[in-house]
Amino acid sequence: MSLTRYCKFHIHEGESEHWGVLDRRAFASKHAKANYMPDTKVVPRHLKLELHFDWKKNQVWGTTFYELEVLADDVEEILIDAVNLDISEVKLGTQKITFDNTGTGLIIPLKKTPRIRSVLKLSINHSVEKPQAGIYFTQADEHYPNRFKTVWTQGQDEDSRYYFPCFDKPNYKQTTEVILHLPPKMFGLSNGKLIKEKRTSKFSLYHYKLDIPYSTYLLSIVAGDFS
Repeated sequence: MSLTRYCKFHIHEGESEHWGVLDRRAFASKHAKANYMPDTKVVPRHLKLELHFDWKKNQVWGTTFYELEVLADDVEEILIDAVNLDISEVKLGTQKITFDNTGTGLIIPLKKTPRIRSVLKLSINHSVEKPQAGIYFTQADEHYPNRFKTVWTQGQDEDSRYYFPCFDKPNYKQTTEVILHLPPKMFGLSNGKLIKEKRTSKFSLYHYKLDIPYSTYLLSIVAGDFS
């Protein structure tokens, strides 16, 4: 199927505002079927992520806290993206609950159906060594003996699930807090305003908060021995 497109960047008689006419074919084949996101029954409203790091093991561990809003009256389970993460504990409120870690996600069954528009508070303890994607470590080695330690994230498009359990689709948006536990003298940065900083001879701590909802892949962490 041929479609007409308009391009504003053609030059016509010295005028750059001329709209040239282009003839291009549609990208999708005529047999392509539309695909839609499933109905959203539970959405994240606030994410609090508290993380620790180990450069010797290339390990990230900590706790993910979620405030979730229920949008349907038939919610029987919560599904969260999590790839190859070790999950040691899940709590709903203050109660430990059962879960199924499939290797690509968490299935968290609910004992009773929550009320529509109610808020669920979920916490998940998790850990991963040598994550496949999403977060990266650098440090000195035999080839680069003077390289300093860093850790940094790249969540786009759906890579945050490789280092913490999350709703890893761009249509999910939430406000965030990020707490970084780092070695002494190391600097840490994340989204939003720095609301707490503590440095001692044993550790550094940074707590950031952003009150504007945004997609999970935009959550960013950068830490290192920067001068």
